[in-house]
Amino acid sequence: MFFLIPGYDDYQINEAGDIVCTADHHQYTGRRSVQHGLRHNMAYVQIVNDEGKRRGVAVRSLVLLTFRGEKPAGTRIVHKDG
Repeated sequence: MFFLIPGYDDYQINEAGDIVCTADHHQYTGRRSVQHGLRHNMAYVQIVNDEGKRRGVAVRSLVLLTFRGEKPAGTRIVHKDG
């Protein structure tokens, strides 16, 4: 099941970190997968926020934001795959 990513209303994410875009961008219509890239051994995506700015965001940050809320200052995200 996919859920809306706060601050990124054109995107949805599931608990596994799969992201789909629901916006009509140029030739794309309907729902399409967003490709992950790697940066420092972490999955990142390039997505556009609600202000129209493209950002590189760690997938784990988007999972936390969507399912738990904002990350408290001075903390880091630690997760275990599987």
